[in-house]
Amino acid sequence: MSTLLTLVVFMVIISWNIRASGDLMLAGPLTPQMKLLWGQKVLTLGLLESLWAFVSLKWLLPFFFDPLDLNKKQILVVVSGIVFSVASGIYAMLEAS
Repeated sequence: MSTLLTLVVFMVIISWNIRASGDLMLAGPLTPQMKLLWGQKVLTLGLLESLWAFVSLKWLLPFFFDPLDLNKKQILVVVSGIVFSVASGIYAMLEAS
């Protein structure tokens, strides 16, 4: 049950992040205040996603399983999603100013 809850929390954070990024990138012309607000939201969700990924992969999941041996491709997929979220949030905030 705890493993499933860990993954569900991760999926909820990712879905919020994808929705916020989609609203930011696909919405019509936004005012600078709206871009700043959406950029902050995407940046916050990206940082929350990175924090939860680190905590769940480092401490929560190895507690229930043996230590996880992730290959480089799996780590690259997780890190690239986080970097994309953080970069798009920072870009939107810089574009708004």
